[in-house]
Amino acid sequence: MNQQEFVTWWNDYAGRFPSTAIWVRNLGEEPAKSLLLTWAEVLADTPLRDALRVNRAMAKGELEPVGSYDSQREKTALCVRRAAARAIADRKHAEVAQARTSEPARPLPANRPNGLPSIAEALAQCQRLVKSGRTWREAVNEVIPVDEHEPPPPYERYKCPYCRDRGIVIVWHHESVRVWRHDPSLIRDKRGHRLTMAVPCSCEEGERHLWLSEDTPPPKNFGGWTTRDVCYTPDRYCAVKSTTDPEDVEKFCQWCEEHFRPHDTGMEHG
Repeated sequence: MNQQEFVTWWNDYAGRFPSTAIWVRNLGEEPAKSLLLTWAEVLADTPLRDALRVNRAMAKGELEPVGSYDSQREKTALCVRRAAARAIADRKHAEVAQARTSEPARPLPANRPNGLPSIAEALAQCQRLVKSGRTWREAVNEVIPVDEHEPPPPYERYKCPYCRDRGIVIVWHHESVRVWRHDPSLIRDKRGHRLTMAVPCSCEEGERHLWLSEDTPPPKNFGGWTTRDVCYTPDRYCAVKSTTDPEDVEKFCQWCEEHFRPHDTGMEHG
């Protein structure tokens, strides 16, 4: 969002949470101005529409509102950005799932090169291949070869499989990794320890979120990153789809087991 959109967001948030508006005003003119400028930088990459949705969700109790302590209120914009990023990621995931379910079934050719006479036998062959370790898509493509001229499904047309051409990847937060290394059961049992953050992807789209000039500092409203060291790679971060899905939580724990040792609070990655 730009500066004017930030003003729109802040007016909406202040109207829904007047105690926060009073708290900002009581900071004094200069501290309040500095804080709002910082919040504008934090939300620079967040679409206004999604930020307003977070405001509404917090006001309706659908999302956990920002705490009332000063240290918590100072992170209001960060909380909104994280919630909006999760919503965007969930929406993209839903769009991909919809594309998969709406993909028309490919008819089984009448004359198969390997002599399969029926769909039932083709299905049985696919099941045997899946049991041997292949995915369903690999099995189907082997039993029913795809025409090389057939366009790929919508969800396979992304240039980058990690960010799906958005340039941003939502990953598990360093703090969640630290908690896992202290006690893995806390991640599985306590939702409050499941934190996420956004990082730039290492693809071409991710480059747009980087400011790498050594001679010129980034503009004040720049909300990206200034080093490639934070770019996403599967070894550096664990991507996340949902912090409430037990399967996704377990994948995170397995990723931690492969990259770290529990009961060791040092950070080696990221």
